[in-house]
Amino acid sequence: MLAARVLRRRTGQLLSPVTQSQHTSLRHVHTTQPQRLKQVPDNMWINPPVPASQAQPAPTWPTRLAATDSATPSVIQSLTSLDEEMQEVYAESLRTSGPIMRGTDEVRFGRKYLGMAELPRQVSDKMAELLAAYRPQALRTDYLRLADALRSTGQVTPPGKGKGRKAAQHQRENEKEKQQVLEDLQMVKPLPGERIHVVVPGSRPPPDSLLKPGTPLKPHTLEYGVNESAAYLAALAPATYGVLVNVLSEVSKRLPDLQPHTVLDFGCGPAPALWALPQAFPRMVQEYRGVDVSEHMLLLAESLAASIPEGGPPSVRFTRYLAPGARTSDLVVAGFVLSELPTDATRWALVDTLWEHTRDTLVLVDRGTPDAARVVSEA
Repeated sequence: MLAARVLRRRTGQLLSPVTQSQHTSLRHVHTTQPQRLKQVPDNMWINPPVPASQAQPAPTWPTRLAATDSATPSVIQSLTSLDEEMQEVYAESLRTSGPIMRGTDEVRFGRKYLGMAELPRQVSDKMAELLAAYRPQALRTDYLRLADALRSTGQVTPPGKGKGRKAAQHQRENEKEKQQVLEDLQMVKPLPGERIHVVVPGSRPPPDSLLKPGTPLKPHTLEYGVNESAAYLAALAPATYGVLVNVLSEVSKRLPDLQPHTVLDFGCGPAPALWALPQAFPRMVQEYRGVDVSEHMLLLAESLAASIPEGGPPSVRFTRYLAPGARTSDLVVAGFVLSELPTDATRWALVDTLWEHTRDTLVLVDRGTPDAARVVSEA
């Protein structure tokens, strides 16, 4: 699950409808006149009617991502069969349970089946070569530390939580907020087949540690050193690549006039967005800039940059900081960055900075937790 938002400097753009899903929310916002999405059935859209001569039938499912040429026929057949089976399971779940309304119109507009994405063979081989120097048990331990840090920031710790007068006051306010939400929901009329899912911030218990089971986690972050960067590359980079391939491909479909020649990837990590660009914008991007504060992440990114598939940008460079007053880029991507920042003020300052470096389109992607979705929708 993920939350994504696309902001563009141009106005008058239209969004093309996509197949419904519960898994992703893509929101398109103009700077001068925000587009308001109304609550409509899944088979109706806010776009103006298209003339019959130009109308194209919408596919039942999104187009499956093409497998790389290096994959053997048996691997391609296996992935195809698994993808078709998952589509059938997903369709059956929609028929039996109905989609879950998360509380925003944008989710209803942007739901879609994510499908599967195959990591390019060149990148996969290079990753295996880089990770061969690490012991599997050490990688597992470092991944659990990394997962604990990410899960600890999955929800906002409410102020005044603990003991004393402030905690009691917060508890009363929390109960009052829950009651107000329930009263407001009495006026909401869900669409046929929808269920209402209520999440009040701060009402969930903290998760337990994966590294030390039974120990509640406190919000914390990790610095990406040598071991943490290797664990991220082994466990999280392939999934991040799959998310970015899907989001960027969706952006290219919904904004067909977007032709990014320069791309800025903030918080790039080992640069999975760089691997995804040939899929979403083949032979279009001429320059890629990756920015990440971790020197070890950038070393991994530089090692993997030579393995990007054909059709990638010819100019690739990495830096640790985003220089003030630097020139703008056609496309700016920030993947899984906002939820790792400590405060809302820091997040909004970063979004403002990224917007100043955006010439055309800014894409924000984050985790699919309620609080990460809130951060993305308020950016």
